[in-house]
Amino acid sequence: WHQCACGPLQCLIAAGVVPFTSAATPSNTTFVVVSSIWGTSASPVEVGPGSQNALLTLSIEYTGGVQATAIEAVLRLPSGITDVYGDSAPVTGTTGVNPHTIFQLTYNLNIANNVALGTYTIPIQFSWTTTAGGSFVSSAETDSFAVNVLGIATLTYQPSQVSLNTGQVNNVKFTLTNTGTGPATKISTTVSGSLVSVLNVQPTIATLA
Repeated sequence: WHQCACGPLQCLIAAGVVPFTSAATPSNTTFVVVSSIWGTSASPVEVGPGSQNALLTLSIEYTGGVQATAIEAVLRLPSGITDVYGDSAPVTGTTGVNPHTIFQLTYNLNIANNVALGTYTIPIQFSWTTTAGGSFVSSAETDSFAVNVLGIATLTYQPSQVSLNTGQVNNVKFTLTNTGTGPATKISTTVSGSLVSVLNVQPTIATLA
């Protein structure tokens, strides 16, 4: 949940961050993308059309039987998504990965304003080296993983201008607007004020597109 301070009106918004987790490890692959998430597992973030320098974190299991001395991973990004330099095939890597361990790779990506919301399947090509009998052995394989582009909800509110009558029930209208690139869901609001009693303290909204 994210909390945004809105003066006397406070809003709790369900975050649109949905990490992907692999259900099973294919037996014929050396690398398995266990999860993919925008931001980090400790601090996930939402992304949407227009997001810049968005951090994508991949958790990858290496299932090889010997240590990989060097690993390189190239993404094949869909139209409208690039790295911060405009490259649609960004590359990163790591070294010294032991058998049957999980390691992380990160990419910083830009998302164009015209990218549609949805789930994208992204191919990833691994190239790696191992050693056998004192010689380097090079290998390669292509896998894929999925990421969500759900948009970012940005809520603004405007209270109606009314004069409160003492000793009476007064109806005060608040207009809540989503000006972001994605829907907000499971919105709960807390209304408070001094010298007044609020009858419906916590009105809720299921979805605000």
